[in-house]
Amino acid sequence: MPEIKSPSRAELSDFIQTHPLFAGLDRIVIENLVDNIEIVSLRAGQEVFAYGDPGDSMFVIFKGILGVTIPGQGDGTEQKIAQLEAGEIAGEISILTGARRTATIRAIDDTVLAKITRTVFDAVFADHPENLKAITAQIRRRLHENQMIRVLPGVFGPMPDEILEALIANAVYIHLERGERLFKQGDPSDHLYIVLSGRLFYNVFSDDGSLLDSAEIGFGESVGEMGILTGEPRTADIYALRDTALVAFSSQFFLQISNRHPGILQNLSRTIVHRLQQTMQGRPLNQVAAQLALVPLSPETGAFGERLTEAIQNLGFSALYVDPDRFERSVLIPNAAALDLDDPSGIRLQSWFDEQEAHYDYVVYLADPGPTLWTKRIAQQADQVLFVAVSDDDPGLRPVEAQFGARPGGRAVQPALALIRPDGSAFPSGTGRWLDLRPAGRHYHLRAGNAEDLDRLARHITGRAVGLVLGGGGARGMAHIGVIRALQELGIPVDRIGGTSIGAAVGGQFAFGQDVDEMVATNKKLDHRSSYDYTLPIVSMMATVQITNRLQEQYGDMQIEDLPIPYFAVSANLTKASTYVHQRGLLWKAIRASGGPAGLTPPIFEDGDLLVDGGLLDNLPIDLMRDLIGGGTVIAVDVSPPVELADFQDYGPGLSGWKVLFNRLNPFQPRLRVPGIVSILHRAGSINTIFQQSRKLTQNKADVYIAPDVDAFDFLGYSKTDELVERGYQAAIRDLSAWKNSPA
Repeated sequence: MPEIKSPSRAELSDFIQTHPLFAGLDRIVIENLVDNIEIVSLRAGQEVFAYGDPGDSMFVIFKGILGVTIPGQGDGTEQKIAQLEAGEIAGEISILTGARRTATIRAIDDTVLAKITRTVFDAVFADHPENLKAITAQIRRRLHENQMIRVLPGVFGPMPDEILEALIANAVYIHLERGERLFKQGDPSDHLYIVLSGRLFYNVFSDDGSLLDSAEIGFGESVGEMGILTGEPRTADIYALRDTALVAFSSQFFLQISNRHPGILQNLSRTIVHRLQQTMQGRPLNQVAAQLALVPLSPETGAFGERLTEAIQNLGFSALYVDPDRFERSVLIPNAAALDLDDPSGIRLQSWFDEQEAHYDYVVYLADPGPTLWTKRIAQQADQVLFVAVSDDDPGLRPVEAQFGARPGGRAVQPALALIRPDGSAFPSGTGRWLDLRPAGRHYHLRAGNAEDLDRLARHITGRAVGLVLGGGGARGMAHIGVIRALQELGIPVDRIGGTSIGAAVGGQFAFGQDVDEMVATNKKLDHRSSYDYTLPIVSMMATVQITNRLQEQYGDMQIEDLPIPYFAVSANLTKASTYVHQRGLLWKAIRASGGPAGLTPPIFEDGDLLVDGGLLDNLPIDLMRDLIGGGTVIAVDVSPPVELADFQDYGPGLSGWKVLFNRLNPFQPRLRVPGIVSILHRAGSINTIFQQSRKLTQNKADVYIAPDVDAFDFLGYSKTDELVERGYQAAIRDLSAWKNSPA
């Protein structure tokens, strides 16, 4: 068999100088590359590299053809995905990112390759930062092309190869720096964009300049598709939250390619319809933020990041944990974590970040405990920030926290806070000390080494949290207890709970740690007539001393922020004509305020305002729960009948209370069927939200809507607690089982 002829130095030099990847490099750089290139000759069938090999070199095809394959579906087979010919390159992305090979490449016929090792690459460009920046930008463009090939089917749907090739050929790559604007409201809609890496946000303003809407746009999502289809000007200002790479297609080209392949237009139309449905149903448009920065505020947090990453993986996501040491081992650049963001190697490092974002569903970065350059880099990379501390440490602000402040467009990060209890105690304490010093972000309690708590945090981070919303309805709310029993039997976790009126009471009992039997026993006590302490009706019909005393005895000084499971209650602010959301403060006081019908019980005084039953404004706070859990699952339980107070006789335009009293004292007269003042006041207090939130609309807002058959039960029918619990249980088993078994 004849020997494969290698190129001369002159031939190799000409080849490299005229190659598009190396165009524009200084002559001395090209000559250094040529002097250090290794010529590799392969016969047909020989491997260049295999899937999973270290990414330590790149290859330029001088002569021959290479075949590219990836592993099959775990059956030992391979799938051919590409063919590379003379002049094309293999492995160039790995030389930037340090990632292992994602494919196997073999020679199809006799092939000659110019091999550039990572060592040679680093040495040649060490003294030529501008040349390094230029070639890195070229390679990064190829990385973005690969990312585009991955995301296009998700945006445009399946397509023939010729359509994909046309899209690639007509793509315009755009890079936005952090805070840079893509377009402004009112601009012409001349391009469609797709996010390849990074994150955007948009603001929509009214004519008077007030903010109407705002949301974020992440990897693989399209931007500007509505304007392309309608021809209308842009309806929002869009900025880069962090360094962002996009691919753009002109409106003219998009319409041409859509005519050739109508499936693109159909798929994009489905995206628009889906977003409109999400908006109409009060669901968030934000894609779950997938780049998480863990910021240790205590030295004893240990391997928390690794365990959290495992919990995310256990939910079925691909996830990568990165600390400074692992980062430097991956990029193979000495002291890479300590490099300034403006260092010439910065674009090379950013390529590594882009590759991880494209490859993994979630990347968890561990920041340094102090304000270092690594922490600064992570702060610019992260979409979510989680401060991690031991709960009994000093809650004072740490210098590192200042690096995770404002983002472009004035959008606050509002880092979440994870407080670990090293003793594993059931109830946290002193959470308010931490929250008083920090922005009003979410907080989570975890017992050291407790997998259940870590799983709950992982669900919140990944948009998989389950929020349970319990509505008002008096004694009918005992059905909520049956729903909780069904959830536990079906193995469905409750990661956040909240409600209004009796829903706030039952939700508080659950968050406080009561089991189903304890909740039943607690609420049966409400049937005692001693609870109804009527008084001279100047402020209210009841003094509510007995109920208040029982709540104080049950919960003591328990603060809402100290509950192991996140909780909220909703009351109505009479002073300001608005809803009041209790997420901090005394638990008993929140329950008492949320369940105090105006006129029946005295308002609760809080911060100078008067608070009454939340059913007046929001009897089933689905929207609030949706905001708190983002893309998670909202389960709503509605126990307020759409029709009530119907079974009464016509007693005329006026009615004397004395007449009703004497009628009830006289056993020989037919009983007057008239509504009681307690029922009237309670119904009047919730009728507005029952009217505003029709059951059909409410049902659409929740992922699982449960309406137990409790309409026939009395508002004060706590003597029927056991039957109400069973009604809730049966309805929940039916609806939750159907939801679990429905297609995803």
